[in-house]
Formats: sequence, C-alpha cells, structure tokens
Amino acid sequence: MPHRIAGLSLEQERLYRHLLATGPTSIHVLEGQFGREVYASLYELTVRGLVHGNPLMARRPSVAMNGVLMAQAAELQRIQSYVEELDHIYETGHPPEGGDAVTPLVSREQIQHWFETLTVTAEHEIQQFITHPFLPLAPSGRTDSNSRLDLVNHPAKCRVIVEWKTFQSQPAINGLHHSLDRGCEIRLADRLPHKLLIGDRRMAMTPRYPRDHTVRQMLLVHPGTLVDFLVEVFEAEWERALPLTAGPCQILRPRQAGAQ
Repeated sequence: MPHRIAGLSLEQERLYRHLLATGPTSIHVLEGQFGREVYASLYELTVRGLVHGNPLMARRPSVAMNGVLMAQAAELQRIQSYVEELDHIYETGHPPEGGDAVTPLVSREQIQHWFETLTVTAEHEIQQFITHPFLPLAPSGRTDSNSRLDLVNHPAKCRVIVEWKTFQSQPAINGLHHSLDRGCEIRLADRLPHKLLIGDRRMAMTPRYPRDHTVRQMLLVHPGTLVDFLVEVFEAEWERALPLTAGPCQILRPRQAGAQ
C-alpha cells in the first residue's frame, strides 16, 4: 500500500498524483476527469501549497512538503529525547541485579545473546575490538532465523579495530566483508589489549580472563564509569590504529603499510 500525505482524502491524493504525472492541466479537463468534486479537492491542494498556477500544476514534492518533513523530523527528535529521559529514569530505578557493575556471561548462548542485543539495539554507535583468536559470534552469511543480526537494519555508526593476526581466520575475513558491506569504518592494529564490544557508549562486553586463559567467559559491563573507561581505551587505540585503505583481500600488515 503506497504512502499517503496526512490529511488528504483518497480523492485529493489521487488528483495530486494525477497532476504530478501529467503536468499542467486546465481545470476544465480536470473537471471532465474527476467531476464537480474536483473544485473542493483543488482548493485543499492549493491551500497546502501542493498545487499552483493556471493551468494547474503540482509543485515538486520535495519543495512543497519540505516544511512537513522538517516538522516530522523535529517531532521524532522530541520523541527520541523523551524516550532517552524515560530510559534514564528506568535505569535509576532498576540498577544491575545485586548492584554489580558487571555480569559474568559463562555460556556461549549468553555471549551470543548479549552480542546480538548490544549490536541490534545500538542507535548511535558500535565500537569493537576484534582480536586473535577470532571468536565467530555472528558468522558472515548466517541465515538462521535465530540471529537478530540478519533481520534488523539499524542506523548505528560502526567503528572496528582489527588485529592483523586475526585474518589468518577465514571466518574473520568473511566478517570483515560483512562489516564493510554495512558501512563500518575499519582500522588495523598489530595488537589490541582484549576483545571489546561497546553499544552506544552505555553497555559493553569484554573477556573475563586474559586471551591465553583456557576459560572463555565474557563480562557484560553495565552503564557507569567502567563503560566510560572502556570507551577511553577504544578511542586511544583508534587513534593509534591505521585506516583500512586496501580491499579486504589486499590488506597490508600495519607496519608495512606505514613504511610505504
């Protein structure tokens, strides 16, 4: 079903679309096609600034409805600010269980769930470290219905820093292609301190133990100063990392790229 202009009747919408398609048309011709009711419809379209001139013609929609678009954008921004305010109230009244700043994620299912949650629900920015050994939580090309990553196209900005050694893994290369396809900005580093995923600078995931530890558990970091610290760590590494300028299959080792 096509979108309609709010406030217009079906007949008015049909008349407006007709004028968009046919160009300048005399009122007598329109009366012959739409009947005497055309006068009331034309009055409404004229008042709204959608139609003008003699013979009658439609204004370019992007010009005629610019004010409507700006008003709706302002209303959307107001609603987003209101929801953020309510979220803040909710978080104040619902601190992490037990008052803990972090929650251990001890199973792969928990890690997968929160990886998808932080990625899918981010509205502003995703920040991520990808380190060796690569852990394919969301393999590229995955089509199973259990992955929300394949079903949601959210607008969040995405910045990723990747350890060069990670690209010994074919799933990691596939993941790089997937990230590039969705518009992520990617930089390369020789070594990063740990894996990391931050959603909207509010919540984060990072390993519970060093990378050489046999137990691969993660920590879910709740809103607070620890997340702020992890954001600072990311930004510091981002400044040191080298932008990915070559194609995914022609990646140069960072120190080699810098020497050229």
